[in-house]
Amino acid sequence: MSGPDTRRLFVALWPPAQIVTALDRDLRGIRRDAPPSLRWQPPERWHVTALFLGDFPVRRATTLVEHAAADIPPGEMTGGGAGCFGPVLWWGVDAPWTRDLHAAVCHLSGQPRDPRWLPHLTLARSRGAPVPPPIVSAVEGLPTRTWTADRLRLVASTLGADPRYDTVLEVALTG
Repeated sequence: MSGPDTRRLFVALWPPAQIVTALDRDLRGIRRDAPPSLRWQPPERWHVTALFLGDFPVRRATTLVEHAAADIPPGEMTGGGAGCFGPVLWWGVDAPWTRDLHAAVCHLSGQPRDPRWLPHLTLARSRGAPVPPPIVSAVEGLPTRTWTADRLRLVASTLGADPRYDTVLEVALTG
C-alpha cells in the first residue's frame, strides 16, 4: 500500500523509564566486554512489538490501535532471560496477556497471527558474526524486572543511517 497517508508503522508497548534505566545500567559491563560486531540499540528504542504493520495507512492504523487498546486491559510484564533470533540479541518478556494483544492487532489489521511471535526487547544486532554465547548467557543472568504496561503506541519507523521512531498515537489500555 502506498499513498500520502501511508507510513512504515508498528504497534508496540514501551517499558517505563525506571525499567529502561535499570536494564541499561545492568547491561553496562556486558556492552563493554562485547565484541565490536554487536551494534547495541539505544535504550529509548527498547520496546515490545505487538505487530509490525509495514507500509500502512495511518488513519486505519490509528483506528486499529484505538480499538485494540479498548479491548485489552493493562497487564503485568516481567523482563528476564535472553535469546537470539539469528543476529538479534533480545531480552525476554514474560507476559502471556500480550498474545491476546498480538491476536487483536493482527485481526484488526487483516494480517495473520505469527505462531512464532514472542514478546521481547531487541537489545543488539550482530554484524557478520553470530551473537557470542557468553553474551547471551550474561544477559540471561540479569535480574528480572516487573512493570505494568498500560499504554499502547502506534509508531512510525524511519530507516537510514540513524533510524528514528516517532510516536503517531499513544492510548491507554482500558479493556
